[in-house]
Amino acid sequence: MKLENGFMTGCDSKTEWQLPWFIHNFKKHNSAHLLVVDFGMSKEMAMWAANHADSLADMSTAKAKGWFLKPIAMMNTPFKKTVWIDTDCEVLGNIESIFELLALDKLNMVLDRPWSKKFDTTMYNSGIVGFHNKPGILAKWASGIDPTVHRGDQE
Repeated sequence: MKLENGFMTGCDSKTEWQLPWFIHNFKKHNSAHLLVVDFGMSKEMAMWAANHADSLADMSTAKAKGWFLKPIAMMNTPFKKTVWIDTDCEVLGNIESIFELLALDKLNMVLDRPWSKKFDTTMYNSGIVGFHNKPGILAKWASGIDPTVHRGDQE
């Protein structure tokens, strides 16, 4: 599979309950390709996802777990332009024009003002992350995650 643009999301058995809601809302407004990454979903949900998403990638046997797999999954995107969306994001309309906004060699994210203020540093929200090709910073993020030190992929 080699597509120009595509959206990615993923979940494990702890968050899979959000996936049907997410896919329903996404598909109601968008026709772009949606790739779901299996981070350890139940067999039933993985089968459901295979029938409702455009494609399914299996990372269920990876050493890392949960959200720590997100940047690794993003590194393996089959798309030239990719936008990751967490399953707890509610898609309320067509969002396909986001691909036109992606800057080369950057992770396209928004400033997370509440977390930046709370931790007195600059933090970016990783619930929606867009990128064109595979910028070097994405590889650094994927290789730099240490689940024993960080609360989540965003930190």
